[in-house]
Amino acid sequence: MIRFLTDRAAYIREYRMLVVSDLHLGIEYDIQRSGITIPSQTSVLKERLNKLIRQTKAKSLVILGDIKNEITGTTWQEKRELPEFFGDLSKKVKLHLVKGNHDGDIERVLSKYAIVYDPVGFRYKDVSFSHGHAWPSKDQLRAKYFLMGHVHPAVEFSSSGCRMKESCWARFPINKKGLERKYKTKTELSEGVLFPTFNTLAGSIAINSKNFRPDGPMFKNKIIKWKKSEIYLLDGTFLGKLEDL
Repeated sequence: MIRFLTDRAAYIREYRMLVVSDLHLGIEYDIQRSGITIPSQTSVLKERLNKLIRQTKAKSLVILGDIKNEITGTTWQEKRELPEFFGDLSKKVKLHLVKGNHDGDIERVLSKYAIVYDPVGFRYKDVSFSHGHAWPSKDQLRAKYFLMGHVHPAVEFSSSGCRMKESCWARFPINKKGLERKYKTKTELSEGVLFPTFNTLAGSIAINSKNFRPDGPMFKNKIIKWKKSEIYLLDGTFLGKLEDL
């Protein structure tokens, strides 16, 4: 039902929904403050999304949080580029934006172009959409699939003292009994997908590293059985279960 695309996106064919996570628009400004100058990549990200919309013929686009990069406010770059970015996309698809931990007060800028959801996320039929840094709403327990971002997953490879990371998808089982105890109701949620970052400048975290500490309440309360995740590289290569990597 949920098809991984090679350009860090997924497509739900039945609902004609394109889904991405962690755009971190404006991250170049943050990088520049550390002494490295990078031209704005906002137009590049928009063209990648436009290309995916054309290829899939999607009717809607869901972004799973961290739409912008600045946490405590909105930078001059974000104020300038966000309206143009989403104004253009809104002419092509219906936009659904879930607020991430970087997206405080973003609805003031973008509610004219998109439906902006609180960090708990939202449910559309049998799919739940969330950023991952907050508990989902009770209504989302009626879904079957749970899609989230936030973690920036990657797998680490090492050989002869050399190490490298590759961004990845993680398909994980859900501890239904744990969810039912918390919400005191039955749930249909049985599995989920952890999305890679759409913006390659946002970095990644090796989830197969012994130093990895999962972030977010679903991880910390053992609702997501992350060690049982099936790991896929961006080109679709299946690496096996995380606990075996």
